[in-house]
Amino acid sequence: MLWIYAENDKFFRPELAQKFDAAFRSQGGNDEFVLAPPNGDDGHHLFSHPSAWSDTVDAFLTAHNLNPLPQPLPEIQPPNIPPPPGLSADGQQAFQRYLLLGPHKAFATSPHSFGFATAQMTTDDARHKAIENCSHNAQIKEDCVVVSVDNTETHPVN
Repeated sequence: MLWIYAENDKFFRPELAQKFDAAFRSQGGNDEFVLAPPNGDDGHHLFSHPSAWSDTVDAFLTAHNLNPLPQPLPEIQPPNIPPPPGLSADGQQAFQRYLLLGPHKAFATSPHSFGFATAQMTTDDARHKAIENCSHNAQIKEDCVVVSVDNTETHPVN
């Protein structure tokens, strides 16, 4: 098994990742742990930058007599869904990232902020977390509304 963590992963910091690795190995797990260089502002998104880890994966596969793909898979494209109106450039980029992420997710906006949540247990959990994240990001107290759930545009409920 190959484990790759970025030095600047803000969710699984290197110390925590190394504890996971030690626990895995203490129970008989066999892995190769790689602490990759920092990736962007938050290395937790390393997985979305294949150029940062593909050489490591190819070397691992070759070392284990597994054939790497002759060509990388095509980059995943987000669905053609326009961003909510009024988003800043950062908000538009966040919305494009949101569109690529897994189910049970929601995107919320307010006049001056946005927030989203992914990989929640239910869509209701995603809605609540997106509103919480949007409210947390707001510089002034203003209402946040959910504008998308699982890549489907919603009509805000007040």
